[in-house]
Amino acid sequence: MTCCKTQDTLITFNYDTVIEESIPNKVKWNPRDGYGIQASGINGKWAKGWRKKHQCDSTVPSQVRLLKLHGSLNWTLYNNNAVRLKPRPYVVRSNRRNPVFDKCSILPPGWHKRVDVNPYCKIWQDARLKIESCSALAIIGYSLPETDLLARAFFAEVSRLRAKRKKFLSYLYIADPDESIKDRFVNLFAPALGPKGHVYRYKSVSELKEAWKRSGPKR
Repeated sequence: MTCCKTQDTLITFNYDTVIEESIPNKVKWNPRDGYGIQASGINGKWAKGWRKKHQCDSTVPSQVRLLKLHGSLNWTLYNNNAVRLKPRPYVVRSNRRNPVFDKCSILPPGWHKRVDVNPYCKIWQDARLKIESCSALAIIGYSLPETDLLARAFFAEVSRLRAKRKKFLSYLYIADPDESIKDRFVNLFAPALGPKGHVYRYKSVSELKEAWKRSGPKR
């Protein structure tokens, strides 16, 4: 997160709020519009606490986007699939000692995912446009599981289109301890890298972080 700059986009398949919690104060992001959608519930306990912790003014537009392709534990949907931020996403309520289950909006990592309806339709479209146009792409801690056929098709189509349009990716960063996973992504994005694209491989997020501390990511 220390290398996050204006107009950068973070794309994740994780449901939790770890990324939101780790965003530095100097990065202009807030839950109201930072997910690439306008979210309500901004005055609820979670969003209010986040703003206080990060000294954030919710009226200032986010300059970094966090696109959560599988949804989030702190989202619930209402009226035409608009997103409301849950006040306590990690608290399990009870009624007479029986758990009360709050609905959260998440998509399982399988083939049958309703990405044709909002808010996911917009989020997936925005993610595709960002990956199609970026000059540098960093992949951290994602294994591209075989069961997630839609994600595989998504990345393969982006790679194919970039090659077809000759809008080649300049830099591909991959951080993962498993060499086979790194190979999987290199092969997947080979068409998008073209003849001059550079690939940087790291064994861990810490190794990538240290490399970026020394010279910064090429963009």
